Amino acid sequence: MITDHNANIMDVNRAFTALTGYEEAEVIGRNPSFLQSGQHHPDFYTELWQQLREYGQWKGEFINRKKNGSIYPQLATISAITDESDEILHYICVFEDISLRKAHEEKLRRMAFFDPLTNLPNRVHLTHLLEQSIALGEKSDTPFATLFLDLDHFKHINDSKGHLFGDQLLAQVAERLQAMQAGNATIGRIGGDEFVIILTDYDCEATLLDIIDQTLGVFNTPFVFEHNEHLRVSGSIGVARYPNDGYDSETLLKNADTAMYLAKKNGRSGYAFYSPDLTDRSVQHVRIQSALHDAVDKEQLSLAYQPQYRLEDNALVGVEVLLRWEHPQLGFIPPSLFIPIAEKTGLIQHIGQWVLKAACQQGRAWLEQGLSFGKLAVNVSALQLQRAEFVKQLADITEQTKFPLEQLEIEITESFLLHNQQHAFNTLNELRELGVDVSLDDFGTGYSSLSYLKGLPINKLKIDRSFVNDVPEESDSNALVLAIIAMGNALDLRVVAEGIETKQQIDFLTQHGCQFGQGYAFAKPLTARDFVSLIS
Repeated sequence: MITDHNANIMDVNRAFTALTGYEEAEVIGRNPSFLQSGQHHPDFYTELWQQLREYGQWKGEFINRKKNGSIYPQLATISAITDESDEILHYICVFEDISLRKAHEEKLRRMAFFDPLTNLPNRVHLTHLLEQSIALGEKSDTPFATLFLDLDHFKHINDSKGHLFGDQLLAQVAERLQAMQAGNATIGRIGGDEFVIILTDYDCEATLLDIIDQTLGVFNTPFVFEHNEHLRVSGSIGVARYPNDGYDSETLLKNADTAMYLAKKNGRSGYAFYSPDLTDRSVQHVRIQSALHDAVDKEQLSLAYQPQYRLEDNALVGVEVLLRWEHPQLGFIPPSLFIPIAEKTGLIQHIGQWVLKAACQQGRAWLEQGLSFGKLAVNVSALQLQRAEFVKQLADITEQTKFPLEQLEIEITESFLLHNQQHAFNTLNELRELGVDVSLDDFGTGYSSLSYLKGLPINKLKIDRSFVNDVPEESDSNALVLAIIAMGNALDLRVVAEGIETKQQIDFLTQHGCQFGQGYAFAKPLTARDFVSLIS
């Protein structure tokens, strides 16, 4: 576009016509201001003309309007053409439509700062927003809360339903969170099934608790998918407050995450506030996780053996293999602490194979010594059993160690039966075909259901020690134990009571039809040598 010294259009080219929609005859003699979109402040044009007068050129971006009324961004260079006396003769404006470039820039910006699945701020953007809240809180001396929300059992949903299903669930959760928290919070998704909510608009802790309850309320109704499939999901929330629980974004997120794990430990589908002792536990968790990687290779793991007896005549019927870990600096670390860490990190596969092989080797050594010990019972993690190749690996181990399959017993927990029941039944049937017995451990402490017990290919039920511990004094525990014994007998399953410590417990269990038991009343977990001494 070429204008005279008064900025009236003298000439335009065909690109101008194609871009703006105006024909040459429609614009000649007019001031280009008719192209303005109205989106720039008058000061914008004042500064533009001032720069043209001072420097003879202006470069920048306009938002202009086409003949059809649509607006578009353009990148323009306006140059003043002068004569020998520096008098303005013309202005030349060269410009291009940068809509596509702007769209690409916006796409890149969203990719850099927003989660593509949910359109929520991602970790980078959320951290920046959290730092802004910290700066504002510091300036105005105003506290705020950081909520770390994690879906319960999301991995199981992904594994059983597929990642596309999982993505659809996450998108629906994000929609509900946004609808519920509109105008009251900043919500981000920082990875996987983890959401972070920054709450700055609450006047007291009671209000904060109400908001947390509302947030958990997004899970009160089922999520609906294609073909009218419904799924109920729950979530756990950890809460860290500024400035009590941290002065920077990294600390607040870490502490909220730590509190969230406490909420899960407390039973899921709830919330927990951060406290300093949680950090101590978190540090311990990290130390154990790091040390666990070397535990097998450095021969820190060992096995203990607890005899199992027939209650009516005190005859030895089997031995349960128990995993022990003695760390040179951290000392004895209980299985209840390191097994969940091993499962979370995937180390349980390596450790579980070692346990199976070491147990079968020891069992074979005892048989070669002529010792009779009945069944060798080995606990196997649900994560091991979920592997398609588990049964083959077990068969290979027994073949390598020459331990008879018919003397091996695998102890499973109810959690294995929840994730993929068809796979669980198939695996248990394959074990049965090999001649391996299957025992359902800690029965009654998980999601016990009569429906899955019916037809389940198992041989034995084990009553959890938490029930046995209270008999015969506690009537509630008595009722539960008797119900489990009756159920086991009705299903033609052997019933084993764990954690028996007194003769009164033995008498009560025997009187009511429990056939087998183990616990300190008979023997503590023993080393291999002490076990040999006991049964020789």
